[in-house]
Amino acid sequence: MAETGVVVYTANLKKQFKSHIAIDDINLQVESGDIYGLIGSNGSGKSVLLKILATILKPSAGVVRIFEQDISKKTQKIRELIGYMPDRLNSFEELKVWEYLDFFAGAYKIPRKERLKIINDILELMDLVSDRDCLIHTLSLGTKKRISIAKALIHDPSLLILDDPMCTLDPKVRIEIKEIIKELANMGKTIIMSSNTVDDLSSVCNKIGIMKNGKLIFSGSID
Repeated sequence: MAETGVVVYTANLKKQFKSHIAIDDINLQVESGDIYGLIGSNGSGKSVLLKILATILKPSAGVVRIFEQDISKKTQKIRELIGYMPDRLNSFEELKVWEYLDFFAGAYKIPRKERLKIINDILELMDLVSDRDCLIHTLSLGTKKRISIAKALIHDPSLLILDDPMCTLDPKVRIEIKEIIKELANMGKTIIMSSNTVDDLSSVCNKIGIMKNGKLIFSGSID
């Protein structure tokens, strides 16, 4: 379901791991319908910021609101509104594609009688129908990226957070992923995605944020 207004708001956001400050003084606003791109080199703090927005990491200081709800108070409710794609699958690669999606459908408490249609619809959307019964570890990196996005969509979230969805992909597959992201935006999703390459973002995002050394040094229209 599409939402309206401010989807993501942070003020003076900070994350510190012992003596290392990963991100500091992040002031960010993402509005409904935005495709917001975070760009920065490796280690700039992009992934840490996205994990906080996805409620995977807790901030050390500052305010984070998702759909006007404080993530420190309504974490579970907010998680139901967010679909998060990490920068790699990591585990579950011994499962078949449909088993992987079914596992996460169960984790989101989607009734079993509804899962088959939901999974089939997402497989079709992500052009994964022919890979339905394949073991994930046998598939290409580009296909694994599509599977990871499919997992993020399984509970029909309003906000998608995609960590480097086009990293290390060849040009043809990058174009395919960009088209998928545009289609998801047309379906009413608000999207935040990261990359260390400006070309990945300039053709798909309407707003960007530039990160350097844990700081958000620019945020605004891509024009």
